[in-house]
Order: sequence, then structure tokens, then C-alpha cells
Amino acid sequence: MRKRLVAALAEMTPHEGPNTTFLKNVTLVRISEHRARVPLLYDQSMCLAAQGHKVCHLPHAELTYGEKDLLVIPTVVPVEIDLCPEDGVPLLSLTLSIDLTTIQELLTQMKGVAGFDEQQLSPPGLYLEPLTEEIVDATARLLDVLRTQEQAEVLGPGIIRELHYYLLRGAQGHQLAAAACGDTSYARISRVLRRIHDDYAKPLDVAELAGLANMSQRAFYSHFKAVTSLAPVQYVKKIRLEKARKSIAVLGAGVGAAARSVGYESPSQFSREFKRHFGYAPRDAVLYSAVLDGAKP
Repeated sequence: MRKRLVAALAEMTPHEGPNTTFLKNVTLVRISEHRARVPLLYDQSMCLAAQGHKVCHLPHAELTYGEKDLLVIPTVVPVEIDLCPEDGVPLLSLTLSIDLTTIQELLTQMKGVAGFDEQQLSPPGLYLEPLTEEIVDATARLLDVLRTQEQAEVLGPGIIRELHYYLLRGAQGHQLAAAACGDTSYARISRVLRRIHDDYAKPLDVAELAGLANMSQRAFYSHFKAVTSLAPVQYVKKIRLEKARKSIAVLGAGVGAAARSVGYESPSQFSREFKRHFGYAPRDAVLYSAVLDGAKP
């Protein structure tokens, strides 16, 4: 079954970097050269590497996933990641966006999720799950229906819902449940992260964000850092810089326009912080981002 998964991904990723599919919430990726500590912004998603592996670097931990594990990201998290082909063959992976509405619907049908506690401290913003045969089989079937638009649109959503169910039934499924349930601390922090993700160009005050989460500033800071491993100010900066990088690399924006679009008033400050974060100047974003975004250098 896993060989079937690798064969399908190899066939369906003709281009280096991201490859789109007939479903906007499924992306297939081919990476042929090792890349170390690449800053990326992970949205709510499930990431599976059928060949090769990836290493996510967090401030106090590393998460490695490949043929035995998959990565689950219940909320919006900026990370640094190693992209690692192995034994002369490319890294082949699939990313599926997680729909929290689907998670909520499934929770109403299920009898509960083991380990779920509405009062628990907010768990980390990403975690590993074993890559079970159920998930491998469902993913292989999803790849099969993605070959034609009609099958993708008719049959794909059912398989995607099935994958959401398996994630909830996983060993860490309670973390995904916590992100989807309206009044848990994790869900409230997730709403704040989504607000930052959507309104990154606007001035964002910690007191205002704490109010949005219905928490004191002290509690908000504690829960926020538990989920993201970052202080709120650091998180906002990473989001803004990643949005600016994509604006330059994918949309063709100039450096000054990209800086203004994410809330920077000083182009020189933007350039300094951009280079410190990514390791290259903003003007080089197209070249360095070509493989990650599918942009043309």
C-alpha cells in the first residue's frame, strides 16, 4: 500500500515544489535537494511524507516525520523546517487542509475523543500521529480520485472527511478536538491566531488580543506561548515577514510595497528583519522561494 502511495505521488508531482490538484485543499510536493531550516507558515493541515522526511524545528523541540508518522497542525503556526530527500530519490509529500467545521460535525456524531479535557492547558500547535494503514489506504484512494476533476469533486470530499475522522481517532486526536471546540482555551487561542493571520497588516495590541480570547493578559501570554512556542510579538513578526515574502515571490510586489502591505512603515527596518529571518535580502525572495512556492526565478 505504501509503495502505491509513493508511485502515485511520483506520477502526480511533475514539477519541483508544490503541485496543485483538482481540490484546492490538497497539495502535492516534490523536493529533490536537501533544504535546511526553511522558514514556513503552516496553516491548519495534515502533512504526510511518503518518501523522504521532514524535520520541524521549534524553540524547544524537533519533530521528525516520514514513513512512520504524519504531522498535524490544528492552527496557524510559523516553523523552520528541514526538507530531506533520501538515498537519491526526492521527498514526496501531501498536504491536506484541515476544516474545523468538519471536525465539529464529526465530534457531534462521535461518542467522545479519548483524552479530551476542555480545561486542559493549551497543547502545542502541532504534533505527530502514527501513519496508520487506515490513513495510508484513505490517502491512496484520495490520490486515485484526484486524477480526474469529476471524481475529485464527487468522491474526494468523502475521503477527506474520512481522513478527518481518523485524525480525531488518533492518539493525539484530543488536541485537534480542543482546537475545534468553541470554548476551550486552545480554541480561543486558535481564533486569535486566525485573527492575526487575517489582519496581519493592522496594528495588533496584546491587550486587544487577550480580550478576543476572553483571558487576562497573563493567562493569554501563557496559553499563546504553549501553542506557538513564541511570544505574541514574535509570532506577529513571523507572520508579517512570511506574508511579505509570498507577496514578493508569488505576486511580484516590490520590496517597498510588500513592506507597507504587512504594516512596516520603515523599508530599511523591514529589509533588516527580513534578512535576519530568512537569511537573504527581500530582493532575492523570488530566487530563493521558487521551489517552495512554485514561483519562476
